[in-house]
Amino acid sequence: MPVIDGVTYSMLEKEFAQNLKGELKICVLTSKNCQLCSSLTELCRKISEASKGRIIVSEEKDAAHSPGIRILDNLVYMGIPTGRQTWVFVNFLMDVSRGYYIMGKEARARVMGIGAPVQMDVYVSAGSQCSPLQARLAYECAALNKNISVRVIDGMYFPEITMKNHISAVPTTIINNRVRVIGGTEPDELVRKINEALK
Repeated sequence: MPVIDGVTYSMLEKEFAQNLKGELKICVLTSKNCQLCSSLTELCRKISEASKGRIIVSEEKDAAHSPGIRILDNLVYMGIPTGRQTWVFVNFLMDVSRGYYIMGKEARARVMGIGAPVQMDVYVSAGSQCSPLQARLAYECAALNKNISVRVIDGMYFPEITMKNHISAVPTTIINNRVRVIGGTEPDELVRKINEALK
């Protein structure tokens, strides 16, 4: 069960006070037989408390993606963001609230210029060294362009999907079920791979 200890909670309060602008909404995705959904709901509730209610948490039934969090209409985290993924998730919320991106201006422009539908699945794990950056880049793609639908998937919680897609290393990014990228990428390379999947 994920737990936000006192030290982490205090850090979150400080970070949110300094870097969270306005209000944001996230949605916890649950299902009838989801044994971990209550833990995820509690985690999101603690994050909301640390933000002094500026991160507004709702709940929705979604068996295909539970346990999960809908961060944007076109961005879902499947699993429970623990370890490094907790801070990727939290930092993205703060950064998107103030319009900050780690992608450079040129890469952002190329992402925003993609006019065709893209489905990007990024498989990660809590302990992976390269997963945080790849997840963050995927988050930003979704935030920059509504045509890009992103699922960041922690394979520990979704072993059937992981096995079905023959995931043997993390991060692995699958774009439009056509292009597979193993390992982390730079923003320009990720954009190239997206365009390759659209050909």
